[in-house]
Amino acid sequence: MQTSPDAMQSEIVASNEASLSRLTLNNEQLQELTGLGRDKILELLRSGRIPSVRVGRRYLVTRAHLEAFLSGSRSK
Repeated sequence: MQTSPDAMQSEIVASNEASLSRLTLNNEQLQELTGLGRDKILELLRSGRIPSVRVGRRYLVTRAHLEAFLSGSRSK
């Protein structure tokens, strides 16, 4: 059974709304929200250009830090 385009759009919207309600974002969510690829996101996280917290092997970014990065501010 194939999913209709409307159902797929609803799933995407629900996923994005769930991401927006989180305090932190992971790599996959950063990729979705910014449109950047995995390698570029990892480069920005490792270099500290996007401030993050490392938990095990995962990077977590607060929404405020992502917004500051996107606006060109250097918030820490």
